[in-house]
Amino acid sequence: DAAESRRAWPREARPRPSSPQGALMGDIDIDSFGCVAIAPLWLGGTQRQNALSALHSVEGLEGAAPLRDGLWLGGWEAARPRVADSSLAAARFKFFLGATTWAAGQLEAEVAAGAWIVVEGSPELVLKERLDGSGARRAKPVWAEVLSALGEPGRTAYEAVYGSGD
Repeated sequence: DAAESRRAWPREARPRPSSPQGALMGDIDIDSFGCVAIAPLWLGGTQRQNALSALHSVEGLEGAAPLRDGLWLGGWEAARPRVADSSLAAARFKFFLGATTWAAGQLEAEVAAGAWIVVEGSPELVLKERLDGSGARRAKPVWAEVLSALGEPGRTAYEAVYGSGD
């Protein structure tokens, strides 16, 4: 059940960022998440802000619900000992606090209105943290890689953020 992957946090116990880059999993609960303490804690949305979810690419993990081919939600309790002993890579997990939800038909209407660019992404791309930040330039978010891969349709949005010299 995917509900096992979400944990409710009282308002006063919500994570406080330990670094200027944002919150890390170690800010949540070092006993439960110490083996992924330096993993980023991603914002899942502004709703259900006390819900913690684990997204991952581990097939057959107890307590996990399939989202699509190669991606599951939940199962952290079963995964934690394997991540702690390094028999399962922490990089296969991404943690989110909060959620974004839509009313029936709302997301479809927003897509039809052009508010979203829909792409088919691999589980590896969904779980990827950042592009390679080699060279003098800073690492870019994954969405920049996705927009670049779209060719001309994604170029305008990409250049609005990173400029045309990238």
